[in-house]
Amino acid sequence: MNYTLKKNIFDKYETLWFIFLFSEYYKIKTEQIQIEIIEQKRKREEASRSGDVRMMDTKVVQSELSENRKSYTTLQAEYIDLTKRLKELEEDLETTRFRSDPKLIMLDRELAMLQAQYNEYQAANSSMHENNVSLQFEISTYRRLLQGN
Repeated sequence: MNYTLKKNIFDKYETLWFIFLFSEYYKIKTEQIQIEIIEQKRKREEASRSGDVRMMDTKVVQSELSENRKSYTTLQAEYIDLTKRLKELEEDLETTRFRSDPKLIMLDRELAMLQAQYNEYQAANSSMHENNVSLQFEISTYRRLLQGN
């Protein structure tokens, strides 16, 4: 009986020893995991502050990317709507401007005609100036020829 008692005590001691070792192993692993979690969290925060994609978690990057895509499509749709609205407002302004003052239409037409006449006069004046220069050159040439004889 003495042997069985010793064996039983030894077995219990061995079981307690394994439990102790396992609990220590569990504590060490738990601390390592907590340190890893803290490190990952720190890296994510640092990456989000610095914008470094290599340090960011892929899930975080993917979620931010999908959020940015949604925001981009929303902004695109808003931009298209605002562009259409701007075009409509510009057209309304033109029609309102001409409707409110019929004299403005006549003045615009008259301005266009006067600009066309001005361009014609300017072209004719330029042509006359060129002719004047060439005639002056010919007259001076004939004078030299007459004075030389």
